[in-house]
Order: sequence, then structure tokens, then C-alpha cells
Amino acid sequence: MWDAWPVASFYLIQLPHDIRRDMGQIADAGDHHGIHELAFERIQEEFDPFGPTSDSSDGSRSADEDGVGEIYVRGSNVMRGYYKDPEATAEAFDNGWFKTGDYGRIDEDGFLFFVGRKKNLIITNNGKNVSPEELEDKLSQRCHAIHEILVSQEGNKIVAEVYPYYEDYGKEADQLIKDAVNQFNRDMPRWKNIDRLDFRAEEFPKTTTLKIRRNYKELEKAGKI
Repeated sequence: MWDAWPVASFYLIQLPHDIRRDMGQIADAGDHHGIHELAFERIQEEFDPFGPTSDSSDGSRSADEDGVGEIYVRGSNVMRGYYKDPEATAEAFDNGWFKTGDYGRIDEDGFLFFVGRKKNLIITNNGKNVSPEELEDKLSQRCHAIHEILVSQEGNKIVAEVYPYYEDYGKEADQLIKDAVNQFNRDMPRWKNIDRLDFRAEEFPKTTTLKIRRNYKELEKAGKI
């Protein structure tokens, strides 16, 4: 587990493959941070990628066997709390540390890499935590025939739903993606394997910020989209 320490320079955040491809570059933490409770151009405060140490009040665990844990931050750039909502504020903090809800890991060079959102975690039957964002990014890197991908859990299965680049790869897209998934499953631990691959003929429903709606199926059933 990593202890908190003052940071003298910024850390690079590795963007998902599709964003890197479209932008043609790596963006650093000096560009944007994806949560409203923080405001910084460069990380100048203390942070702990895996939460507080033994004095954690909510039982937060340290990094898992892959070196992944929830990112906690504190400093003058962190909000003091939610307006007139003490319960939400208490839930968001642990001994003065703000719980970002983001999972990350630090590599051997000290760079912090975003892995996924805590609320999106897939929990397998044997208690393993799987980040769908990680699987989506790895598969997108392996196969450029994938235009959009959404990994989710259905019952005991991990399902990948894919919208291929048919305009670029034509009829070969599906087979290219199937081959990539098969190789991915051979290379990855069993609990990170894709159990079912589905193809779709159109783009996923998006939010106003053009992110895929992970809960789009529930919204469709409720007639909200």
C-alpha cells in the first residue's frame, strides 16, 4: 500500500484507447479532472491512491493483487462538503480524505493510471472485482475494428457488447473482433474473460457529454430513452 505524500509535479493519466486515437496524444492531469468536487490544474496536494491506512473508518481496503485501489485525495483544492447535506458529506469523506470513487494504480515510474469507476465494478462469483473500463480499453487497443464497446455483467456472465467499424472493415469486422476476444480470453485471468460477445448495428445511446449510457437497457425498459 502506498502512503500519502506531497506531490511536487503532475502525474499523467492514461486515457482510454479510443480517446487517445481520436486526440492523437496523451492528456495529463493538468488538462481536466473528471469530478466536480476537485479543482486543480496540477496535483500539488497529498493524495493516496488506495485510501487511508489502518485508521480507515469505513473498512476501505488497500490495493488488490493487481495494485489497484480507490483513489483518495485531500488538500485545499478539495471541497469542504456538499451544501446542506451532512449525510452525503460524511459518506464522501474518510478521516479527512475525499473518496473519489475512481480506481487507479501507480506504475513503477510513479505515474497514476485511472482504471475505472467504483460504482461500475463487476463482482464475480468468487469475489473478484473486475473493472469494465479496463476490459473495454484493453480490447479496444487490441482490435481497431471496435468502434464502441460496453462491458457489463448479466447474471454470472461478463458480456461485451460491440458496435464495430463496419464502414472501415466491412464484413470482416465481426470476425476480427471475435478473434481478438478469443485471444484476449487466452491472455487474461479466467475471471476477466468475456463470456459472451454481442454485436449491435448502431451506436450506443449517449449522455449529453457523449459518454455511453451504461444503464441504457434499464432506461429503454422504463421508456426514458
